[in-house]
Amino acid sequence: MHQTLSAAHRAGVPHTVYLSSLSVYADPVSRRLEESAGPDATDVYGLTKRLGEEVCRAAVARYGLSVNILRLAWPTPDRLWLAWGRVTPPARPTGPGGTPACATAATDVAGAIAAALSYRDGLQAFTISADELAGPWSTAKARDLLAWNSQFTSAHTPTTPTSTSARAATARPT
Repeated sequence: MHQTLSAAHRAGVPHTVYLSSLSVYADPVSRRLEESAGPDATDVYGLTKRLGEEVCRAAVARYGLSVNILRLAWPTPDRLWLAWGRVTPPARPTGPGGTPACATAATDVAGAIAAALSYRDGLQAFTISADELAGPWSTAKARDLLAWNSQFTSAHTPTTPTSTSARAATARPT
């Protein structure tokens, strides 16, 4: 990650998006997480994602890059997203009081990436999850700053894209 950001700086790239994970938090389904909460994972996967975020922080300080960190909640192919509503398989993780933790459909991940590519303001971290189903996680910052909203909802069907980021995510390359 460090070499990639260093090369991006040398090439004149002013802005990047880092795909992280809610795994930067120790046991993310057991508590309410605001996007400002500091990462605290110590397991191998969570720690490596956490260290990647720290490398991004260092690149912002050293090179003046703008980096948006997207902390994804269980990125899942669209066709499998519906399975998260079933009891088995796969089991759907839950938080305090049985609050469901939700996966993020690939379409929503793509929309978040498109939105994050357009937003530039130093170092920012955003939680990306099915918005109304986010359970113990707040996605308000992504909604407010990126104008990103989940297109997959509890009705189990994608909503009609309305934001610029959603339209960009569904547009075909020319």
